[in-house]
Amino acid sequence: MNGVSDARQLDRLELVALGYLLAPMVLFFWGWWRWPVALVLSGLLACSGHVVVKRCQHGAQRLSGKLWLAIGAVALIWVGSSGLLGVLPLNEDWSVRMVVLRDLTLGAWPVGYGELGGGEAVLRFSMGYYLIPAGLGAWLSGVESARLLLGLWTALGVMLFFALVIQSWPSRRPVVIAGLLAVLVFFSGMDMLGFLLEKARSPEFGEHIEWWAPWLQYSSQTTLVFWAPNHALPGWLGAALVWRHREAGLALAPAALLLLAGALWSPLACVGLLPLLALTTLRHQPLQRWVRELMRPAVLAALPLLALLAVFVSFGIVTDALPAEGRELVEVVAAKANWYQLVCFGLLEWGFLAAALLAAGPRRQGWVFWAACALLLVLPLLRFGPGNDLVMRAGIAPVALLMLCAARALHSGEMPDRWRAALALMLCIGAITPGQELARQMREGSRWLDNGSSMARYRGHAWHYVGTLRPGWLALALRQPVRLP
Repeated sequence: MNGVSDARQLDRLELVALGYLLAPMVLFFWGWWRWPVALVLSGLLACSGHVVVKRCQHGAQRLSGKLWLAIGAVALIWVGSSGLLGVLPLNEDWSVRMVVLRDLTLGAWPVGYGELGGGEAVLRFSMGYYLIPAGLGAWLSGVESARLLLGLWTALGVMLFFALVIQSWPSRRPVVIAGLLAVLVFFSGMDMLGFLLEKARSPEFGEHIEWWAPWLQYSSQTTLVFWAPNHALPGWLGAALVWRHREAGLALAPAALLLLAGALWSPLACVGLLPLLALTTLRHQPLQRWVRELMRPAVLAALPLLALLAVFVSFGIVTDALPAEGRELVEVVAAKANWYQLVCFGLLEWGFLAAALLAAGPRRQGWVFWAACALLLVLPLLRFGPGNDLVMRAGIAPVALLMLCAARALHSGEMPDRWRAALALMLCIGAITPGQELARQMREGSRWLDNGSSMARYRGHAWHYVGTLRPGWLALALRQPVRLP
């Protein structure tokens, strides 16, 4: 295998990150599907995984023990500030997520809820984020253990993201690493300016300021940790691999496995990751060779797994079981923002920052920069989900790549002083958004109530995480659902 081919494979750290995302897949296969189906699915996964592990490259420079301790400490403090490790309160979105974790911990898999909509109600959604903590929590002492393990599991993913970025950085000087970590934690669009423009008032202490544009949001990095790490982690880890392979390219087999793993965590995050991965796999090879690589067994084995996963996360949605507020949100999102709001959103969230990078030297910006900008430009024109979730979640990977482009320009020393100052100013204004998220944690009181209810009757209604399993091939392939007491 020549040097270029070796560079397209994963190294050890990247393999660990891929394993982190793929580990819940094994529990999903054997916990949800009948054993002959699980055996076939595991065989297909092993077919792809064996090739990726076998071709792993071993030349990447390792991080020192002190650096691992430093990034581990930052990850724990960051995740702990969200309330996931206890002490501090959690944001209101965690009410539904903790119910999911509770049901997965206390119930046998697949979790069932009884008859609904002419079939058996089953917990059905992209649950990759929860399976390891829930499985270990059920084996230990129940829900409280699962909650702590969920926080530690999140911190591990954040630490891997930090490590992937730092290992690929040209300098390991402490001041550079400290500045890089600050960018990774506090990066955001200039939401404060948008809030002042649209609301014509200053935000309250700890007020969430990212919904200043009508149903449009590119979440800050801290907002993602505090509100939706299940979407953030596959988007970040995928973006980090794209960043590391932006020059040499990436082989199709690890790209397919990364997409498969991410889909069990967050299909919407994978919508933004898919074109970036596709472009990375096309680097330094003609389309004909790319098609030949696509036809290899290690890649083809992942395709039926992706198709089956797509069926699982979308089957049996009972629309009339959604709560009234969910249906109202869908109607609100159908009303598009006007062009003025779209332009303001684009400029303040990423446009001015991208312009500063271009003004400092268009030739210094690689294809990753242009691909990220193209996605961030197009996504607000699309809409899907009760909170227009497609924009928020599909934007995770391109926002992360733009963040890395900004960090590289800030630390490279090649940027003229005036543009570096402008870039630093925009990053400081953007840092107000995560500052507001951190300030909210200083308020008294919990933001979600654990009343012991299950997902079947969450807030008095079956939630969209629950699907109705009717007679057919899927019911034959899945294990018999076990009704939650």
